Amino acid sequence: MQLDFFNLFPSSIMPKYTLHYFQMRGLGELNFERSYTRAKFLQGTGKVKMRGAKGRGLGQDAEEMGRDRRGAKTLALFQLCRQIFALAEVEFEDKRYEMEKEWPAFKSQTPFGQLPVLEVDGKFIPQLYAHCRMLATEFGFAGKTAFDAAWVDAIADQHKDFYWGDFKKFWWRALDAAEGDLDELTIKFGIPERDKFFPIIEKKLKETGSGFLVGDSVTWADLLISEHVSVIKRVVPGFLDAYALFI
Repeated sequence: MQLDFFNLFPSSIMPKYTLHYFQMRGLGELNFERSYTRAKFLQGTGKVKMRGAKGRGLGQDAEEMGRDRRGAKTLALFQLCRQIFALAEVEFEDKRYEMEKEWPAFKSQTPFGQLPVLEVDGKFIPQLYAHCRMLATEFGFAGKTAFDAAWVDAIADQHKDFYWGDFKKFWWRALDAAEGDLDELTIKFGIPERDKFFPIIEKKLKETGSGFLVGDSVTWADLLISEHVSVIKRVVPGFLDAYALFI
C-alpha cells in the first residue's frame, strides 16, 4: 500500500507565512513581529476598527512612524495582509529589508524584482492583491459564494484603478511624496476622482443593507476600503465629508 504523505494530515498542518517588505522609518518601534495587528469588526455597522501594536489604533501607529506621511502611502495597503491574518488569528513572520543595505541582495530572489512578497512554506508569491485574494480565500474573507467573491474582486480592482490612476497625482502630494500645488491638484484630480469612486462604494453599501460591501459578512474588500478611508481622513481632514457613510 502506497501512502499519500501530501494529504496525510491536510487539516492539522498550518503553512508557514512570511511577509517580505521594506523597513519603513519608525516601524521597529511598533513591534509588529511580536504584537500582530488586530482588526475587530463592529457588528452591524459595516465599519472595521483596526488595532495595531499594544492595542493602539493603526492611525496612531502611522503617526508614530516618525509622523512621516510618505509612510502612509504604503502603510494603508500593506496593512491588508496583516489585518487578514489578525482576523483569522493566524501568526506570520514580518520580515523587513532596508532599501540600500539589504534590498539589492534580496531583489534577485523575488519573482518580479519588487516587494511586497508573500512567502508560503518557502515559496514566493508576488503582488499585494494576489496575497489578499489568496489569504482571504484561505481564511473565509473572500465572499461566501462565487458570485460574492467576484464582487469582492471587482471592488478591489476598481479601487486599484482609482488608487493608481489620476487620484495619486493629488494623493501623493497630500502625503508630501511628490511636488506640486496641493490646492490645484485637489481641484484638478483629488475631487473629481473622489466623486467618481466613492459614490460607487456608497451605492454598494446601500444595496447590501448589511453594513458590508458584499453579502452579510466582512470581506477583504471591507478591509481595503476602510483602511484607505481612515488614512485619507487622517491626512486630509474634511476631504470625505460629503460622503456620510464614511464619516
